[in-house]
Amino acid sequence: MGNLLNFRSEDGYDTLMGGKISENMIMKMKFAATVNKDKEIYMSESNSKVKNVIISSLTDYIAQILELKPIASDSKRMQQSLFYRGLADSTYDLTPSISRISNENWMGFSKLIYEKYLIESARSRYPDRFDKYDCPLELLAKIQHYHIPTRLLDVTSNALVALYFACCNLADKMSPDRYKDGEVVVFSGYCLSRYNEYVSLIADTYNLTGNSRTSLDTYITRIRNMSYGIRLLDENDESLEAGNLRYHLSSPLFIEPGFISQRQVNQSGKFIICPNVIHENDITESLKVIKKADEQVVACIKVQKEAKKQILSELERLGITYEFLFPDDIDSNCSRLAKSIDDRFDDQKEDQEETRIIKP
Repeated sequence: MGNLLNFRSEDGYDTLMGGKISENMIMKMKFAATVNKDKEIYMSESNSKVKNVIISSLTDYIAQILELKPIASDSKRMQQSLFYRGLADSTYDLTPSISRISNENWMGFSKLIYEKYLIESARSRYPDRFDKYDCPLELLAKIQHYHIPTRLLDVTSNALVALYFACCNLADKMSPDRYKDGEVVVFSGYCLSRYNEYVSLIADTYNLTGNSRTSLDTYITRIRNMSYGIRLLDENDESLEAGNLRYHLSSPLFIEPGFISQRQVNQSGKFIICPNVIHENDITESLKVIKKADEQVVACIKVQKEAKKQILSELERLGITYEFLFPDDIDSNCSRLAKSIDDRFDDQKEDQEETRIIKP
């Protein structure tokens, strides 16, 4: 993951929002830890509206989730909803895969500069998978399903699913830092259809810009030739004016993708789609991403690494398992099945051995 945000102060204390913690704040945190080691609430100085909590059990987590509410809306017709993203490491940021800097060989650039090449290569090599889609968002969602980096960020409407991912450990089993505190980031936002015109033009940005800096006027001209651009013009002649586009592309959008795969359905999967940053009169080559201090974030719930194993066990009793969340991963699910049978047999064998030893 890229390190766009600094989550550790010079004194070594996590702020979750960046920035150095005051001495007074450190004293308060130490006092809270002494009074209640299992549950500690602390507020970041950079954004007091975001609730930051540390939990050590499933019960704690559910209690915190039930206290959260979406940001109130002035419109009766459009109401905001809560979305969740589970992070195996609480220091991870909220950058979509295409905008992460892979390694030093990329010289500070992300894969975003190759977005058009990645998508078109996938479509040309696997036309049966990617050539049939109803809208640009569906294409991105299908491509991301097969692990190609995109500007989409996975979120879920199910708080327990997010907790499962927060309780996972890092993939590198050889890493000494594999076991980290996890985190569930809770968002509030309007959920738009995958057919929404602004969602479509953001998903189709690689086509409209060719992954190069493009003037806003040129961008608008190209949009006019697209089906979603025509729909915008039918609704309102001002829809494609520069000021209007700036407003609608000023922040990431939350999306209801419809059916993409059984995995996505089981995970109650939604997406955040990130638009390109508009600087002066140009569409730039960087993405506008959500940060943990942004107004769309209502809570950051840190999960203590020592509690992960127990929480995963409790989630399994509620039906939140790897097999349920990844029903199409037959290889892994069969391997897990074989291991569970082996473990059960080994446990029975150990019980029999203990019985023989205890028997007079």
